[in-house]
Amino acid sequence: ALLEEFAAAGGTVVFAGGAAGHVDALPSPAAADLAARCPRAPVGGKEMADAVAPAARRLSITDAAGQPAAAAIYLLREDRDAFYLFVANTSHLPRTGGADDVLARDRRLAYPLVRIRGFAGCKGGPVELDPVRGQVYAADAAPRDGGWEIRTSLPRLASRLFIIPKKSGPPAAPRPQPRRDVRSEPLAPPRWDITLSECNCLVLDRPRYRIGGGDWQGPEEILRADRAVRDVLGAAHRGGAMVQPWAQKKPKNPRRAAVTLAYTFQVRARPSGDLFLALERPELFRAAVNGDPLSADADAGWWVDKSLRRLPIDPALLRAGENEITLKCDYDCTHSGLEIIYLLGHFGAAVEGTSVAVTAAPASLALGDWCEQGLAFYGGSVSYRQTIEPRLARGQRLVVRLGEFRGAAVRVMAGGWPAGIIAWEPYEADITDFLPPSGPVELAIEVLGHRRNSHGPLHLAEKWPRWTGPGEFVAAGERWFEGYQLVPCGLMAAPQLVVRE
Repeated sequence: ALLEEFAAAGGTVVFAGGAAGHVDALPSPAAADLAARCPRAPVGGKEMADAVAPAARRLSITDAAGQPAAAAIYLLREDRDAFYLFVANTSHLPRTGGADDVLARDRRLAYPLVRIRGFAGCKGGPVELDPVRGQVYAADAAPRDGGWEIRTSLPRLASRLFIIPKKSGPPAAPRPQPRRDVRSEPLAPPRWDITLSECNCLVLDRPRYRIGGGDWQGPEEILRADRAVRDVLGAAHRGGAMVQPWAQKKPKNPRRAAVTLAYTFQVRARPSGDLFLALERPELFRAAVNGDPLSADADAGWWVDKSLRRLPIDPALLRAGENEITLKCDYDCTHSGLEIIYLLGHFGAAVEGTSVAVTAAPASLALGDWCEQGLAFYGGSVSYRQTIEPRLARGQRLVVRLGEFRGAAVRVMAGGWPAGIIAWEPYEADITDFLPPSGPVELAIEVLGHRRNSHGPLHLAEKWPRWTGPGEFVAAGERWFEGYQLVPCGLMAAPQLVVRE
């Protein structure tokens, strides 16, 4: 009776039963009569979803052919005044029968035309928000079936943000017409002047080690050395499921062992300026550089994370050729563990197999991987600088268009002013509003770095793992890489200056 009343009031009832929506097993003639008048579908699956969709679907997102844009995901919110729609293109169609993790750089699917339909009863014209530029435009939209149809595009990994007001109001400004390219020229000096956002680092994670009065062992990767110490103490290995050291109950008489670590590295060019050793919990260690002790009390602040403290080093302690940093500690089962330590300063860093070296600090870079140009472990950002002298006619705009780059994103600066951050296609930034009326201006293209090459995993055979957890830092067998598994960073191809009108 309730369903009859609902249907009489204009509601939609879909009957799902058996393999094909059979009505012969219903308990009463009235129910069978109602079901016979309903759209019918099997229980579950696409047919049932299609039967319900005309009445239940709030939103439709289709491609130019009218098919569902399967790679698009969305978030729809509603309040008293409007609907708020965020749509993103994952650029990836889910696979079946295997791993479904596809690296972002390998996701290529784009939608030149997308139709978004819905928003029944909304009287106000849809508007599009551009969060990057802080601008609002009237969306390309038209009334349809008592609601709206919004036409847009979803390039590779792109997203869109719309507001659909429930009440009519003044129209938003139209989106400016796209400009056409007039000319372009590559920015391809043999080398770029550079500025680093922070000091360079040298990873030290392969010490020789000695437990108690035993023989020296290694060199060995530091987490493996940590496990060897714990094996001697009969303590559990550290891992993702462990109780963190600060939360563990302290045993009354924990087993202890004196541990000595000796890190060896080469110095091909002595660094100048400030020099630091960065390590966790320096108060637990007695550190020395080539036999000269460092004071754990001379804390010079933190680097990257507050747990990584800096201890000043007199650059005169380093010598050409082989150098050694030693750490000594009393290790028990409550010890926070042995981790990578870092040499920080104004120098270059190079890798050859399992050996690391301090080299001359790079003052410029060529296009290509900066890891091979003195920044092997560098995790900060690098500004590639060049002076340009734009010549623009009235109404023309100047755009920086990137070629291939490797990093988290790129920030473009013109004359010291931030012109934009580039993280997705079309990989462009308009710098016109930041140019002087005439004359030269410095252009800086800052590749924003990441901590992969400084913090790892550094010894995983898979260069770009689908997942990174504690296990990827202590890989074994075929998953282990004895050297340093670094990923390329930097400007890999020449940017372009594009003039538009």
